Amino acid sequence: MVQYQPLDGLSTPQLRLQFRLFALVTVLLPFFAFLSCIVLSVQLHSEESTATHCRVRNLLPSISAAIGGFQPQRYIWRICIALHSAPRLLVGLIYCHHYKYHLRRFDSLRNMINAAIALYYIENASLVGISYIASIEDRKVHETCFTFFTVSSLLYAILTIGLSASVTNPNNKYEKRSLKTKVFLFLTNVTSLVTAVYCFYRHNKYCEPYVYTFFALFEYVFVLTNMGFHLTAYWDFYTYEFNIGPEMLQKTRLI
Repeated sequence: MVQYQPLDGLSTPQLRLQFRLFALVTVLLPFFAFLSCIVLSVQLHSEESTATHCRVRNLLPSISAAIGGFQPQRYIWRICIALHSAPRLLVGLIYCHHYKYHLRRFDSLRNMINAAIALYYIENASLVGISYIASIEDRKVHETCFTFFTVSSLLYAILTIGLSASVTNPNNKYEKRSLKTKVFLFLTNVTSLVTAVYCFYRHNKYCEPYVYTFFALFEYVFVLTNMGFHLTAYWDFYTYEFNIGPEMLQKTRLI
């Protein structure tokens, strides 16, 4: 459990916040924005958001078109990403302490932990870049941010699964569920990415109707499984909580 206590030891906590709820809200923000942008794009800008150079019939917009091409979708997405980005920094810090505490006897894994946390922050920064630099504004920068996001998220997932397998308590049902879910979501994530790339290639080469719709659909799966992977923090830190007192300066103890 993570506890935050006043340094002077005199004040009692005023607010107790379960970390699992904190992790849930952090992921629900981009999830809400994602669904809102897709639904609004289909309802308000169906033809424009699904149009491509092939000029064939499609039903669903790509994520880039849905989050950055139209209003109010652009504002909804950017606001939710901004709100969730700062809390994710704290989640990364908690993971860093979590792994280093439980694996403190294994010096050989320290670099692996540092690499995982660095990739976590690169993924977060890349997501902000994707969100605030739309493809219609600067396509090259947007694609670069997406590439960094994709590569960092996949490498982070691989390292995290390895680290989680090393710290998972076989008697803790929440940790076991988290690890199994991580593996399932990672495999689904990779499969959806490969399928989306194939559909994108086929659409550009043959310009067949609805192929771009399948690309968009598998792109959705890729993003949703990424969100789900981060949501496993709900189980990783199921018994963690913040005890927030009146003092601004506090210390952290990891039990």
